[in-house]
Amino acid sequence: MLLTLDIGNTRAKLVSFLDGRPRPEAVCAVAELPAALAQIGARCPSIEAVHWCSVGADIAAVEHMLSRTGWAARRLVPAAEVNGVHLDYRTPQTLGADRLAAVLGARCLQPTGHLLVIDAGTCITFDVLLADGHYVGGNISPGVDMRLAAMHAHTSRLPHVDARGELPLLGFDTPTALRSGVLRGIAFEIEGYVRRLREEYGPITTFLTGGNRSDFPVSAESCTFADEYLVARGLATDFWGTLLLNPPMSRRHYTLYIIVSSPSMKKYFLLLLAAVSFLGTFAQETGVSTPYSRYGVGVLNDPSLGFNKGMAGTGIALSDSRRLNFANPASYARFDSLSFLFDVGVTLQADHRSAGKASYNDNRAQFDYLAAGFRVAPRLGFSLGLRPFSSVGYELSTENTSLSGSGGSGALTSATRYTGDGGLHQVYAGLGYMPLRGLSLGVNAGYLWGTTTHTAYTQFSSASTDALRRSYAYEVRSYTVDLGAQWSQRIGRRNEFTLGLVYGLGHDLHSSADFYNQRISSGAIQSGDTVSLRNVFSLPRTIGVGLGWNYANRLRLGLDYTLQQWSRAFAPSLETLADGSQVFRKADHLFTDRHRVSFGAEYTPDPEALSWAPRVRYRLGLSYAGPYAKVDGHDGPKSYVATLGVGLPIINSRNNRSVLNVSARYELLQPAVTGALKEQFFGLSIGLSFGEKWFDKWKVE
Repeated sequence: MLLTLDIGNTRAKLVSFLDGRPRPEAVCAVAELPAALAQIGARCPSIEAVHWCSVGADIAAVEHMLSRTGWAARRLVPAAEVNGVHLDYRTPQTLGADRLAAVLGARCLQPTGHLLVIDAGTCITFDVLLADGHYVGGNISPGVDMRLAAMHAHTSRLPHVDARGELPLLGFDTPTALRSGVLRGIAFEIEGYVRRLREEYGPITTFLTGGNRSDFPVSAESCTFADEYLVARGLATDFWGTLLLNPPMSRRHYTLYIIVSSPSMKKYFLLLLAAVSFLGTFAQETGVSTPYSRYGVGVLNDPSLGFNKGMAGTGIALSDSRRLNFANPASYARFDSLSFLFDVGVTLQADHRSAGKASYNDNRAQFDYLAAGFRVAPRLGFSLGLRPFSSVGYELSTENTSLSGSGGSGALTSATRYTGDGGLHQVYAGLGYMPLRGLSLGVNAGYLWGTTTHTAYTQFSSASTDALRRSYAYEVRSYTVDLGAQWSQRIGRRNEFTLGLVYGLGHDLHSSADFYNQRISSGAIQSGDTVSLRNVFSLPRTIGVGLGWNYANRLRLGLDYTLQQWSRAFAPSLETLADGSQVFRKADHLFTDRHRVSFGAEYTPDPEALSWAPRVRYRLGLSYAGPYAKVDGHDGPKSYVATLGVGLPIINSRNNRSVLNVSARYELLQPAVTGALKEQFFGLSIGLSFGEKWFDKWKVE
């Protein structure tokens, strides 16, 4: 929940926003503000931040007062450019922040055309914003109470009258003459401004706001919109160019639906389609380079995106309105209002392998993920993306000199070259929905596809002995379904605890596998056998639970546990029978249950700071994962991971949501069998999380 605070000359107005809807909390004298804040804090424990402006109060005193609430506070300060509004005012530092907030609020509600904003408070202000975003200036005149009080104070016989009362066209006594003279004079003043500005600029939309907005008999032709929350709506922006909320607006006389599609919407949608096409091809050609990818469906890829890569993949209980989290689709429900999120990442990796005294080094690059998301309705978020599910890539050779030549004399040397490449890829679409405050539910529905080939080619030292080639190739075309839930509970003003649950549906995959056993002489196949199998792969059931703690949006901690029941899954296997013959068949003893535990932390010194450095996000993570595939009848290697990362904000005049995520990763694959191959991976992951105002959809009444 967001609280907005408008501190005027005499009164302070406090309005909260939940799910884009404004709710008045208090109107009080400036001196009564501390008590009002305390009452609101006790009444609304879900408040996370306060956006405020002031035209007369002591700024230092207000900042100190707000610091004691524990809310993240941000003050609107007029500058040369704010939220896409260019101030042509000669002295922008003297422009009242409430006037700027009202202009921002009007632009949020009416994104196109010229705007006239009239704020009727202690003084009446007139501000003009052109369609190109330039604020050209405005005027200030005395308000209702000021005019009535001035006539009483500066004359000896005129009484001080209330602004409420009869309002004839012509006064029939002194009180009605004073009241009508002031209120109808202001109405004529407004209508005159509107008429003259339309002559100067053409069609112009007029917004009327302020505490005295309803006192004036202004014609409907002159005043288009009347909105008491205009300043609050302007404060409910992020001050750099993107709406935090999706507030409705009221209109006199009729209902209208406005759909605004920004040019950037098309640009980034086309970018997404192009990237999906390119990276879909790229993903087929990149992957791992490890002999352990010979087993099962290959090496399982890390499903984390940019921010949680620096936290060792932790994310089941983490959610944020401005970033994607594939680990739990329930997190999509918290997407920021009508903003488009785009996230893409790659990894540069150096590998070191050792077995006994032998060692080997390798360098490679791989595509990690591509994802996008946005909010489609209050409490409903949508995401889609592409990621590698598993990767296969290896090349190794062995020699055997224990064989005898024909007739039993002489040594026959054989050399076998083992190769494998391919993998599985996943494209998904997901929804996250928040049916109750604090409870989010989500689902990812995906399509899994890919081809993989494993080949063993054996040559002999004797030219009279034919070479042997055995190859095993499979293809997968199937679906995936993953469910998620998150429940968050706030304790006090700064602490939020989250419980996350995920469930991945285990099922048989639509797949095919072919085994080729061929004898080759002089490069030609002399003989061969082919065995074909269908639907011989299955996905394991996945169960995950996570705990998360968020302290004032500055410190986030997460702890995840995931169980993948691979022991119930099956895959094709080439097995040697007791009589020495070989058979290619579906087997259910190739895997073991995989347990994974991860911990991640993220610290941001001041996420609401105006400067760059305090907004940098520092991350670390640790994880342990057991094997899922067996290696020659034994459990495969265990994985130990440590990560460090940073999120570097990318801020410009229109955008403060983009982040460059950089994380360093160290992984140790420790074999279960002494003397087996040990691998170490040193990776640098780079991801760009891009947030952009994509489209606005308003219901105007």
